[in-house]
Amino acid sequence: MSKDTLSTSGKPCRLALNCDRKTATDNGYDLIHVEVSIEDKKGNTVVDIPSDVRIILDDKFELAGLDNGSPSIEDLNINVINNSVRTYNGKCLFVLRTIRGKKGTSFVKVVGDGGIQGRCKILISHPISH
Repeated sequence: MSKDTLSTSGKPCRLALNCDRKTATDNGYDLIHVEVSIEDKKGNTVVDIPSDVRIILDDKFELAGLDNGSPSIEDLNINVINNSVRTYNGKCLFVLRTIRGKKGTSFVKVVGDGGIQGRCKILISHPISH
C-alpha cells in the first residue's frame, strides 16, 4: 500500500541548491551541476511563482550553461550578461566549469526575486598526477 500527500506550498522564502558534486579539480574541465529550487518555509517546492534567479560566482568558476527544463523558449528568459534564468515549475539549473589553476573553497550564491537566496560550498583542488 502506498500513501501520497498533496499539499499547497506557501510563499517563497529561500532558494535550495543541490550540487551534483561538492569537490572538483582546477583543471578547467570539471563541471558542477547546480539545481536550484524555490522553497517555502516548510521546504515545499513553490512551482506556481516563477522567479528570475541569478548566480554569483567567484574567480574559481565560469558559467558553462543554464536551463530551466521548459519546453517553450518563451519561459526560459535567459540573461547571459547577468548569469540569470527564470525558474520553471520552481526549478532551474546552472552548469559551472572550473577555471584552470584556481583552487580553494568556492561559495556559489544564487539570488532570486524578492531577495530570496541560497548558497553552497565547493572545494576545488589540484588534480593528482600519477
